[in-house]
Amino acid sequence: MDRKRKLPISEPLTSTWLYDAYPLSVLAANGDNYLEWFLSNFIQLNANKDITIEDRHNVFLKFDGAVTNNAAYLNKQLISWTTFMNLNIDIHDYIKGHIDQGYYIQFQVDEYYIPTTWRYEKEHRVHDLFIYGYDDEKEQYNILGYNRQIIFEEGTCPYKNFEAAFKNNFLDKIDNFWADRIYFYQYNENDYYRFNTTLVKNSLIEYLCGINSYETFNRFYEQDLGVVYGINVFDKILEHIEIVKAKEKLEIKRGEEILDLRIFRLLKEHKKIMMMRIKYIDEHITEVKELLIEYREAENLAEKSHNLAIKYTVHPNTDLLDILYENVRRMKEIDKSVLAKLVVKL
Repeated sequence: MDRKRKLPISEPLTSTWLYDAYPLSVLAANGDNYLEWFLSNFIQLNANKDITIEDRHNVFLKFDGAVTNNAAYLNKQLISWTTFMNLNIDIHDYIKGHIDQGYYIQFQVDEYYIPTTWRYEKEHRVHDLFIYGYDDEKEQYNILGYNRQIIFEEGTCPYKNFEAAFKNNFLDKIDNFWADRIYFYQYNENDYYRFNTTLVKNSLIEYLCGINSYETFNRFYEQDLGVVYGINVFDKILEHIEIVKAKEKLEIKRGEEILDLRIFRLLKEHKKIMMMRIKYIDEHITEVKELLIEYREAENLAEKSHNLAIKYTVHPNTDLLDILYENVRRMKEIDKSVLAKLVVKL
């Protein structure tokens, strides 16, 4: 008898980077309990310090640290791709068996074989793929990720395509060391996490000072000297806009000279999450309604900037870049002013 099962998922509060989006889509599908953990985190940002050198050719703006790998309300397992391949286990039985136990699975695969992606049959590239269901009758998996239009949404992938993508991920232990991993996530309804006011206050201070004690005092890894933190990421974004503007008239553009939409998507998410955090603090910790009103400008600017960035990619115009530059500069000012007041309130 053909079997099928689909685990619940929901839209995550940040989806710019899939390693955040996937576990958050699991948490969001299982109620709001995780929000106190979520709002206690996702404050600090980092970006590449030198955005012009070859191996760090873009801003790579992101939430700092392996936050979602340590998320509350999630049971997590990890096995290496290399180990799995040496076990000689049927990949489909393995996937379906774990889904039957309530596990969502995140793979690193070659998107050349995945029909929903823009790289399908065009370009070999190892990237994330998330499976949350299967259907034996249709011989396909339920997947989550970016489609051909670069929209984050649900989709399906035939069993045979996934198997080819999984087995041909062109694993390189130096360049693609991160791809030697298969993640399993299972929602844990018995977990418990309360909003951590001390953590939020300290994280805001570090954000405003452009420092990161997590990296500085980490006993297991060297601090990454190639990134900047917190408020200093705005300078890298402004530099990126200036580079794009200076090179706009060139017929051939390198990676760092093309406006990176991911920057402005993540800025929009960061401001939305910060507004949620300030609202939570106002309702549960201390009265900060005036800061909620003041910070709304930053949220609106981030939304407008994301739309402007999309518009620019369709119709390049330096006037749009000038507006974008001013919006980012103003967002930095608002963060420095409003978040400093929030720290005092906490």
